Amino acid sequence: MCGLTGFFGPATPGADPQTFREILGAMAHAVTHRGPDGSGALYIPDIGLGFAHTRLAILDPTPAGAQPMGFCLGAALPHDGESHRHHPDASWIVYNGEIYNHQDIRRQIEADGCVRAWRSGCDTETLLAACACWGVEEALKRAVGMFAFAYWDGPSRTLTLARDRMGIKPLVYGLAGRDAETRTLLFASELNALEAHPRFPGVDRLDPNALASFFAWGCVPAPASIYLGFAKLPPGCLLTVRQGDIRAGNLPEPHQYYSVARVAAAGLADPLHDEAEALEAMDAELHRAVTDRLLADVPLGAFLSGGTDSSLVAALMQRASGRPVRTFTMGSPHPEHDESAKAAAVAAHLGTEHTHLPVTEADALALAQDMGRVYDEPFADSSQIPTHLVSRLARRHVTVCLSGDGGDELFGGYNRHLLGPAIWRRIGPVPYPVRALLARLLAHGGEAALDRAYSILASLLPPDRRQIFFRQKVAKVRRGLLAPDREAFYRALAAIWPEPPIVEAATALSWPDPRMAAGLEDAPGGSHGMDFGDWMQAADQLGYLPDDILAKVDRASMAVGLEVRVPLLDHRVVELAWRMPRSLRGDRGRGKAALRRLLLRHLPEYLVDQPKQGFGVPLADWLRGPLRPWVEELLAPARLNAHGLLDVQTLHREWRRFLAFEDRSGINAPAMRIWAACMFQAWYAERTSA
Repeated sequence: MCGLTGFFGPATPGADPQTFREILGAMAHAVTHRGPDGSGALYIPDIGLGFAHTRLAILDPTPAGAQPMGFCLGAALPHDGESHRHHPDASWIVYNGEIYNHQDIRRQIEADGCVRAWRSGCDTETLLAACACWGVEEALKRAVGMFAFAYWDGPSRTLTLARDRMGIKPLVYGLAGRDAETRTLLFASELNALEAHPRFPGVDRLDPNALASFFAWGCVPAPASIYLGFAKLPPGCLLTVRQGDIRAGNLPEPHQYYSVARVAAAGLADPLHDEAEALEAMDAELHRAVTDRLLADVPLGAFLSGGTDSSLVAALMQRASGRPVRTFTMGSPHPEHDESAKAAAVAAHLGTEHTHLPVTEADALALAQDMGRVYDEPFADSSQIPTHLVSRLARRHVTVCLSGDGGDELFGGYNRHLLGPAIWRRIGPVPYPVRALLARLLAHGGEAALDRAYSILASLLPPDRRQIFFRQKVAKVRRGLLAPDREAFYRALAAIWPEPPIVEAATALSWPDPRMAAGLEDAPGGSHGMDFGDWMQAADQLGYLPDDILAKVDRASMAVGLEVRVPLLDHRVVELAWRMPRSLRGDRGRGKAALRRLLLRHLPEYLVDQPKQGFGVPLADWLRGPLRPWVEELLAPARLNAHGLLDVQTLHREWRRFLAFEDRSGINAPAMRIWAACMFQAWYAERTSA
């Protein structure tokens, strides 16, 4: 895993290249945390191309695997920074990720006679050769892995940016400069690197619609970024750019080479009907996905929470390994958020070498105040804190970790997948005027009265069940009564702040992006005829998964130089999941039936059949208690008025409502809204404090 960045702009054949190399150095420095093992840069004045790379060495850690890497005349070029002078038609790459089947691809390339000799044992050279020999799209179709890269094709004089099928690895890009003579395409793994370029516009050019979306969803959905004119490359897309596109200031639309929406439609149209056959197929596919992800020349481990997804990944990893695998979990002093006992029991049964870190509240609170630095744009999923802490723990022992992310989205593990369709079946047919009246009746007494009622009900539940209660978001169901259709009902369930507290008129971006969801109409009955549970799973895979879950894991882990691999999101697993019988996704009102049944092959039932807790923190308690001075400093009128982007009265009204809210430990809606406001303020302050 690595960090990449660069630019493609006006050719400067007579200019001193030192200035441009210094710019590349500054951009690379901003993503050093992603690649602490080395760095490299390449600037080609004749074409205005700059590539920079910071390396986390996983395969072939020798200098032979350094980047940027070039390819010409059937062989990789030496990484000496001057190869382009002798090979002006060479192709070059900067790359972040892992291609797990790169040895198979090498054999195919050799059979085609494209390569005379290999210089390294790393997958970077394999990917570079595949792009040069077959073209980028064909190389992507043959690759199994997670990746984001920038590829310069020397013969065609084109730059291609590409991102993996599921959006595991990030890539951002956009044009800087106001006229054809200075306009430059910037690209990077993180916005931090673009901010280091002298032509980057900075926080004076925030996108109000993206800001509204952040407050609505807790993240900025692709393809937008928080900055006007800059975008995230969507999952499964590539973008090919020529110099003329940049001069004209008109970049082409990304080309979608892989569509999760089309995969969902195809799977639902060709389902497996035999449960036993489907389970065996999924077991084999998951075993292959986990085994593939053991490819490394550095120590590996696995995150283990004790939940279904991480336990199954750890079990399959242990089965494929010749010795005890390293597993890691984090403890919490708050019982409703502590999964360490479950994880320890699972680890003991599997025979892993388990490491448990009891995290103090001081550790977590110190990190909470550092989130504006760790995340390159505003991000407000509070599980970002434990994700960073467990990544930091694992990095002390290993360089690569496997995780169980993706199980909920693929196999219907969220409450909304199970409860949402049942609720909508009851309220959807009710005429809208009647639903609007019901919503007003439910709101009688105001939000605070509802909050108190929900808090009292939650207090009657055992601590390990309170998270489930709050995640049902009863208040969101009330808002859902006003939804004109089921898609709007889903968004009501997913939204944090339905009416974002921003000053400039803006509309929250649709989630998922309609362009990415366009293939759903090919499902049996079309997108409107799809089972609502299936539609929500597809929506989560297209939006929530890459924009929230995977962004969270990537930034939290790469902040400490840890590579996280996600076997459940192998595209072959995803494709098979959409063919699974419905009974293996939702069984007797519970999701992830297939994964639980497969886990029973490795663990006794009492370790499998446990209530879902989630990966959370006592957010409300922290905000009301030890973090309160920090919150009040961030939300002080002077701080808010300094940029004038947020509505001060709305935020202060929400803060007072939160303080009056009686629940003092859960992740409730008022706490999530205050957290979102703090995360924006912390992010903004990080970029304006210099």
